[in-house]
Amino acid sequence: MSKEFICPIPKVWNEIHQKLVKAVESEKNAQLPKPPTPLILNGWIFSSDKEKSLRWKETINWAKQYGFESLILKLEPDEIYFGNPEDTFNSGDHWVSEVLKEYER
Repeated sequence: MSKEFICPIPKVWNEIHQKLVKAVESEKNAQLPKPPTPLILNGWIFSSDKEKSLRWKETINWAKQYGFESLILKLEPDEIYFGNPEDTFNSGDHWVSEVLKEYER
């Protein structure tokens, strides 16, 4: 199975999000919503590739809708997370199930 583009790696996704937040704040328009929260840190661990892919697409669509698309630059190969966009498994599920197995012993 080949891996597909899912989203930027967490560090890069956070940098993009911070740029978008700064841009929104500089507009000083209370009606302008903030960009979607990136799935980084615990959001990364407890989300599947499918959820990451959907949130990244939501971010791109938000940027297009509010005129901030130019702030999302082309990603370099080492800035990209590849995976399976149909994968609904997340590593957090596995981690929790392993902890519960240990607890039940």
